[in-house]
Amino acid sequence: MKHVKLISTSTISKYTKNVSALFNWAIKQGYTRDNVFQGKLESTRKKQVIEKYFTPDELDLVLGDSLKKYSLNKNRPERYWITMISAYSGTRLNEICQLDLSDIQEQDGIWIFNLTNDLEDKSIKTKSGNRIVPIHPHLLDLGFLDYVEEVRNQKQVKLFPNLKKGSTSSYGSAISQVVRKISEQVGYQEDRQELPFVPTYGGQPTDLQTGV
Repeated sequence: MKHVKLISTSTISKYTKNVSALFNWAIKQGYTRDNVFQGKLESTRKKQVIEKYFTPDELDLVLGDSLKKYSLNKNRPERYWITMISAYSGTRLNEICQLDLSDIQEQDGIWIFNLTNDLEDKSIKTKSGNRIVPIHPHLLDLGFLDYVEEVRNQKQVKLFPNLKKGSTSSYGSAISQVVRKISEQVGYQEDRQELPFVPTYGGQPTDLQTGV
């Protein structure tokens, strides 16, 4: 059929749904028993999701001096360290926010995060999410262990005591403003729950997470 303008799949689906709704009404009124349009012409195409991650230039902006001004200079060290840990480990924000001081451990000479839901106030997305994550050497160079010792000397339990868990919120809820602030810095308009640092592929960390 040349020179014939065809309607799109989405338009066909919309028309089909409208006719199906009419048949549902007819069934309720007793005019018919079956909806022959139910489940017809369902789209088989999967929506393509294109992930966008920070570019090297955006990373310089996100992890630069502005982060310190927004966190350390305002006596909100959790904003700084949670962002840096997320960048250098690929760990989910809430998993970082809920860490206890006791989760920072040294095993065989290597400092690690022990990510477990061993207490009621913790949650890991999946059972396999209980894991050990090595602490990146750059975090150690930045003085992360000094921060840990400082909080420990305050007789705290949580690694980030400024963060509180509510009856309907997680430890990571309060850090959402950091996500929003950082996203605005690089011009991201979409609502994000996680910072878009490049993830690991096939279990192999990215250059940022290995320091290569």
